Amino acid sequence: MVQMSEPGREWLTVPRAAQMVCVSERTIWRRIRDRQLKAHRVLGDNIRIRKADLEAALTDSPLARIGVATPSRSDAESGGDGER
Repeated sequence: MVQMSEPGREWLTVPRAAQMVCVSERTIWRRIRDRQLKAHRVLGDNIRIRKADLEAALTDSPLARIGVATPSRSDAESGGDGER
């Protein structure tokens, strides 16, 4: 089992990961199922995604090459709603 308190690691829920990259939760689950996105099981059936793994999956994605939303540092630090 993964320790959630690992230093330097930001953990995301599936809904939060979907919100950060402007896709549906279903898309995140599909990426996890297809092993395009690494996820970790914590405390029973809870799933968490490392922010770095989400960013890496986006970098490797064809969507990243055509400019589909990727999380910016300022969005992540402000809560990620993207509104300015």
